[in-house]
Amino acid sequence: MLRKLVLLFAALSLVLAACGDSGDDGGEATTAPPATEAPDDGDGGDGDAGGEIELRWMTRPDNPEEAAVYAEISDSLEGQLDGITLAYEPGDNEGAGYQQKLLTNLSAGTAPDVFWVPGTDIADFASKNVILDLREFADASGHNDADFYPGPMGHLTTELDTGQPGNALWGLPRDVSTFGLYVNLDLIAEAGVANPLDLEASGDWTWDAFTDVITGVGALGGEIKGYGQSALWGPY
Repeated sequence: MLRKLVLLFAALSLVLAACGDSGDDGGEATTAPPATEAPDDGDGGDGDAGGEIELRWMTRPDNPEEAAVYAEISDSLEGQLDGITLAYEPGDNEGAGYQQKLLTNLSAGTAPDVFWVPGTDIADFASKNVILDLREFADASGHNDADFYPGPMGHLTTELDTGQPGNALWGLPRDVSTFGLYVNLDLIAEAGVANPLDLEASGDWTWDAFTDVITGVGALGGEIKGYGQSALWGPY
């Protein structure tokens, strides 16, 4: 049963809540007990008399259509799992309000068992000791970190005492967004700087080369800028 649970976490690609109630009456969950145990294995506890385990899981869908997709996935997974009932709960899509409500529910002991949070928020949840380090259970299931992109896994394996990727495992990526980078070759030619495509092909596309190119293009003046992006963490 434990293996099936760990595989379920991999399929949902979310994070697991720490076991136990913090005893706090609300606010941020800062006093949760150590997250050292996996969910009950079906011999009682959270399951019913027949050993059925109910797992509640939550994402933050952007619209009803996306919520319906997750509900369909949940039903499909439940049909493949023995002794496990899945209950999908769509969270609201009000940005930081979702995370704060989740932290409050974790403090009150009413949060779902498995949930999605934005990648960089993993540090906040881990430092508050409200999510389970799955490393022990994942290793026992044959999980391999290398099966996932190293970028998001860096966030999900960071150890609290070092602040660097290590042996922890706070969850798994749900998805990885694809970003496109557009290069204006006309402006690059007008500025007389090196073509980034040529530099990349020759193995010379470094941060120093990047700085030279964007500085040269920006020197054209006016509304022309050497580089631009949104403030979202994803592009960089």
